[in-house]
Amino acid sequence: MTTEQYRQTLEAAIEEYERLKQEREAIETRLAQLRQTIGALGPLCKLPRRDVPGLTDACRSVLRAKLGGLMPLEVKAGLETMGLDLSTYSNPLASIHAVLKRLAKAGEVLKLKNRQKKTLYVWKHPAFPVAITDGQGKLLSVGPGMARWLPLLPLLASPAPPTKPPKKKRER
Repeated sequence: MTTEQYRQTLEAAIEEYERLKQEREAIETRLAQLRQTIGALGPLCKLPRRDVPGLTDACRSVLRAKLGGLMPLEVKAGLETMGLDLSTYSNPLASIHAVLKRLAKAGEVLKLKNRQKKTLYVWKHPAFPVAITDGQGKLLSVGPGMARWLPLLPLLASPAPPTKPPKKKRER
């Protein structure tokens, strides 16, 4: 094989690898959505739960199933919709906060602040896309797969808060 043939083979392998990663992410997202649907409909049909995820995995499922950021209360609502029994926790919201903070520290989720200074958690997909703005929120360029993140752009590209003028020194 020539160097050019090696290069073509390498490029084809990289393209297929990237395509498969995107397909895997789409499948994992859909599985998380279906897990929520099954969890919500199972009790209505009086079917026993087959697999009961732990709190951390359930939080992952809720975040993965939702495009955009969720506040901890919204994650709790998603867990309840899934049918997760939160009565076993003395303070379920505190446990959810702890899980979300651990997931953010581990790099699995992004921790953002919205315009109201509320904390949002966003599932961090393996191939996190890139958006380049002009600093004023105007989109200049996007990386691959950015279309699914466009609803988050106002959160990610919000203008910096105004700076306060320096304090004047008092004369004595």
